[in-house]
Amino acid sequence: MLINPYTPGAGMLPEYLAGRDKIIDEAKASIDSLILGYPRRPIIYYGLRGVGKTVLLTYLKNYADSKQVITFNFEIKEKDSFIKDLIAYTNQVIISLSKIEQIKYLFDSVKQSLMNLSLTYSVGEESISIEKKISMGTFEHNFVDLMVNLGKLAREAKRTIVIFLDEIQYAKQDELEGLITAQHKINQEKLPITIIGAGLPRVLVTMSESKTYAERMFLFQPIDSLKYEDVVKAIVNPGKAFNIKYTEEALEEIYNITGGYPFFIQLFCYLISEKYQDITLDIVKENKKVFLEELDKSFFKVRFNKCTKKEQEFMFAMSDCDKLPCTMANVANILGKPLKNISPVRGSLIRKNIIYPTRYGEIDFTVPQFKEFLQRIK
Repeated sequence: MLINPYTPGAGMLPEYLAGRDKIIDEAKASIDSLILGYPRRPIIYYGLRGVGKTVLLTYLKNYADSKQVITFNFEIKEKDSFIKDLIAYTNQVIISLSKIEQIKYLFDSVKQSLMNLSLTYSVGEESISIEKKISMGTFEHNFVDLMVNLGKLAREAKRTIVIFLDEIQYAKQDELEGLITAQHKINQEKLPITIIGAGLPRVLVTMSESKTYAERMFLFQPIDSLKYEDVVKAIVNPGKAFNIKYTEEALEEIYNITGGYPFFIQLFCYLISEKYQDITLDIVKENKKVFLEELDKSFFKVRFNKCTKKEQEFMFAMSDCDKLPCTMANVANILGKPLKNISPVRGSLIRKNIIYPTRYGEIDFTVPQFKEFLQRIK
């Protein structure tokens, strides 16, 4: 059985992580600095689907683990709260640190914070059993209190905590406000807790709307498609150990077809290396259709099928615009409808994270090459 060196799964670490060296080095320095007691701004990565944001979080979590950092790792769900998971992780931290005699006096503070967050719990021999029962009126204050007390516990234990948060755009408004306020207070007290998160482009807007100082407090780092020289490394380096070779023309064509998006690159190379080892321009061209069919089925249609008929019509109108981002006025003109009539559809597509506002009056898709997909199925 041949082993395939390419990994097109969601968030799976590739064999060779290309084009992110500077970003990774900055994040590692931030973690190292926090360990030494000098916190930097927490980091939020943002970008379209398939650019490798989750891969970055996975890589950095592995690095933090190697440094004996306590890591919390959440993927925020669209219709769920991450608070339940946060409390469960806090419970694990309490258990792991409970044997340090010198800091036992701080445990009561953390437990009291859990209680103040309107979570009922009972103390057993080894764990805290928790039921979610949140009082939204005082949520932010109590959430901040919990995080600060957790930070004090970590500081006295000479430990560092990094919270990895994926899909931040799904966080509820009150939870996002609590998270930002907590991190602000943590930074002021130089406590050894930080956030490294990732989300779609609209996190810039949602976090700024939650707290006006968020844009100054966080380091917002855009993640985009790869440059050609990095695409070459991402393709060629994993294949070397398996004697998979590409001609220069084949590499250029893969770059043109995938647009340099990491997930697309991994998927295309996975499909062709299942059948070929010496990959030429002709082989790439012959397999383009197979690649697009697989991409449509596994990546695009799942999102398209989430949409109502009116939303699909709106997206088709976007695909008919000369270029993206396109203006709402242009979409209204293509649909032959007044602007006010299509604004609710725009809003629902933004909430579903299919499109996002690039600036006032302009919109684009959150998924790369979605316009081309819509044109194929139209």
